Amino acid sequence: MSRLFDRFEKGESMLGTLLLTHGYEWVEIAGEVGLDFICVDMMFPSIDWDTAGDMVRAAGRSGITPMLRLQSYPWGGRRDERIVADVSKALGIGAEGVVVSLDSPEEIEAVVALAGDPHRRVHVYTNYEVPGGIEGLRALEERLAQRTLIMPLIESVGAAKRIDEILAVKGLKAIFLGLGDLSRHGVAGVPGQLEHPELKAFISRVAAKAKSRGVAVFTIAGRQETPEKLSDRVRWLHEAGVTGIFLPGFAFLIQRYYMNALPEVRRIVGGAPWS
Repeated sequence: MSRLFDRFEKGESMLGTLLLTHGYEWVEIAGEVGLDFICVDMMFPSIDWDTAGDMVRAAGRSGITPMLRLQSYPWGGRRDERIVADVSKALGIGAEGVVVSLDSPEEIEAVVALAGDPHRRVHVYTNYEVPGGIEGLRALEERLAQRTLIMPLIESVGAAKRIDEILAVKGLKAIFLGLGDLSRHGVAGVPGQLEHPELKAFISRVAAKAKSRGVAVFTIAGRQETPEKLSDRVRWLHEAGVTGIFLPGFAFLIQRYYMNALPEVRRIVGGAPWS
């Protein structure tokens, strides 16, 4: 059992990060430092299916749970049937979790139903051999559903307004609150202010409702660049009932490090900075 599901079954908090850049080594580093999951972002970066498949396999070797964030656009008010096929493909290449932005409980119901789909790593011949006939197939589907996390990303006004219906979707195990876009689109708080009291209150309300339904809540810890700031944010999210936390991405931390360090280093060695 990979790390996320081990903690999930024990009712423990789960820590991971979003990978926005190519690189199997990043996945290995995430496993080495002790994260529970990685989520390879295919929404906005240039990561394609080929690279995503290799990063998923690297996660398997590192003992860390691999998830993929898929392309979608929940803000347009139109249902995209392609998403169901993409979720199926993500599971087929070995992802154990899928994150995708959706706008309605109907869309979420369609993708959550794929959790037990047996089309996994179909390039391996033995994966087609299911002993026990139809009963064996049903048992396999049940095992897969228990070890698969299809997580709708709630970040549109439509999804926020129908959150009670979404939490009631059969088979739903977790949701991801996209705080940046929720605040940007006026659901709660002020755009760009992830510490705003209204946004915090929204998180607490949703987490309480989710807990009553047996649904875990994931969200981001923001872009805190120091361990102290990160710890304070994680402590508040944990106390609010969030059990899955995305820590700052590696690429962001590297950028912030150099943005802070380079001016002083440049001052020491001399020379004007590039404009």
